[in-house]
Amino acid sequence: MTEEKPQMRTASATTNVEEKNVSETMITETTEVVVELRTNPWTASEEVKNKLPRLTTSFKLENLPSEPVQSISDPFSPLNSKEGRSTIDFGNNYVRCCKWSASGNYLLTDAADHRIRVFPCENSRLEPMKMGIVGQGTIIYDLEWHPTLDVFASTSKAHPIKIFDSSCQELATAICRNHVDEIDAAYSLAFSNNGETLFAGFKNLIYVFNLQSASEQSSVIKTCDKSGIGQRGMISCMAMNPVFHGSFAAGSYNSSIGLYSEQTGSVDMMFETTAKNVTHIKFSSDGTKLFYGCAKSSKLECVDVRFSYKPLKTFERPVNTNQTIYFDVDSAGNFLFTGTTDNCILIYDLNKEGDPWKIPVNSRVTAGLELKPGEKVVTTSHGERIFPLPKFEDDDENEEPVIPDFGVKLWEFN
Repeated sequence: MTEEKPQMRTASATTNVEEKNVSETMITETTEVVVELRTNPWTASEEVKNKLPRLTTSFKLENLPSEPVQSISDPFSPLNSKEGRSTIDFGNNYVRCCKWSASGNYLLTDAADHRIRVFPCENSRLEPMKMGIVGQGTIIYDLEWHPTLDVFASTSKAHPIKIFDSSCQELATAICRNHVDEIDAAYSLAFSNNGETLFAGFKNLIYVFNLQSASEQSSVIKTCDKSGIGQRGMISCMAMNPVFHGSFAAGSYNSSIGLYSEQTGSVDMMFETTAKNVTHIKFSSDGTKLFYGCAKSSKLECVDVRFSYKPLKTFERPVNTNQTIYFDVDSAGNFLFTGTTDNCILIYDLNKEGDPWKIPVNSRVTAGLELKPGEKVVTTSHGERIFPLPKFEDDDENEEPVIPDFGVKLWEFN
């Protein structure tokens, strides 16, 4: 039986989303891809793309910041939600990630209340009063900015992929159905460097969406065959190589990272990771090195892409949670910044041996971390899931309760 490529077509109305039934079986059957475009930001974007320069920043760690220049927590409070009561008890709306648009004009966040918040940035400060917000209803798996436009894609449990502009207005919907006509939710997202293609990671599959024309077909990359040879498991994170067009890396929850290309449509190279559950990967700016971190792993690894992913260096960072702990590398390739679960941010010099610089943080967990394009600013998001302890009759009534610390902070390096 000949396998057909999934068809991409324009829909006239929003498709109703059914609850996803997660299956542990390998999905290798033909899937249907439906893309609904009310307005298409891609076809008229060439002029915008050409005008947007690549924002680079060179850090000099002579004076480390002792405190953030801006700290925001009120917008994440359930009392300040624009969309009704939060599902999070005792106000612990911890912020799972923070990501800058390529222009540096907007900061995107994902919080535990299943809401996406977009903060405009003016004069190097976030503007909470101008914040955009959109609810997803279920846990958010991933968020990703377009590489040249102030447009982002999101994916959440039992929901299709959605594309929004910076004001949180929905622009497009991409629906993937499996062989039993269930909606498949993507676990990870990545835009190609030119912004014309969107990659979506599933279990044993990567969907490829062509965003230039709704009439063209999309393709499916099978990460492993029916016998299990290849990269098995859930594709949990992806990263595009900034130098080699069409080449990208994908991490899985099955202790592996694979290198793929649009040209071959298959895994070109794969290696086993030092720990299970790869949560975040990132290429260096020259595309020669790949950094990766895993859940509950205190090791952040660096490998050489040019020589069959040869291990180059291991960076220690305290991580004792299943949360994704993000890290980033400056555009000059000199420093590695990483969050931890030990009340601090760590900064490693990639050109020298030695202990890392340490910036104390009030919150125990710094989960999100990203450098602001074009400025010497490190942005972090904080908080963790805290379960209330049971109360006993002989408990000390004067014992202070645990106060959750969550929010977003900006750290400026002068």
